[in-house]
Amino acid sequence: MTIGTVRLQALSDITRRPREAIRNAQKLGAAPWDEEEFTETSQRRYDGFHALALVLAEGLMAQKCSMELAGEFVRAHHEAISLFLHETTEGSLITPRFVLGLQRGIEDSLFGVSWMPVSMCSYGTEEEILSAIEAEIKAVSRVSEAHGGHGKRRIISGPWIATVSIPEAYRLLKVRAEAAGFVVDGRRIYKIAKDDSEA
Repeated sequence: MTIGTVRLQALSDITRRPREAIRNAQKLGAAPWDEEEFTETSQRRYDGFHALALVLAEGLMAQKCSMELAGEFVRAHHEAISLFLHETTEGSLITPRFVLGLQRGIEDSLFGVSWMPVSMCSYGTEEEILSAIEAEIKAVSRVSEAHGGHGKRRIISGPWIATVSIPEAYRLLKVRAEAAGFVVDGRRIYKIAKDDSEA
């Protein structure tokens, strides 16, 4: 057993995400973490990163983002989440960081109109998020070649955006964890020991 980690049921209790919802996301490749970090031979153990990623994905889904896209957007912000957890553990000054879900409306000369997700790997800072949104707004009406020069794509709308504050999601996670009898400390999760005097 790895100290500071929990099994699926505890992860479900801590995050308030049903076990089956977590399993389904994993089966569909929509989990908000890299599935390759788990080996098939051992029983899965989850840490604070996984719990925080689930709460962040929940925040995006509450803003009408599909489970698949929420997982993709959170995975793209792996570095931002890791940096936040490092700052938390080291007692450093906490940088406000965000996960950004972004889509743009595209008119494709061959396939019509659709929404295209834009995955941005960033450090999640406020400046980066605002800069990305501004760039998307300025890109509306831009035309580019597509399909090997046999078609065109035009950005016609957007950006559709959803943002979740990483520090606020972490605060919510800690409250939920405590209510479930656990403590989240950065990447580590511990079961709260019962006081013998309360028994």
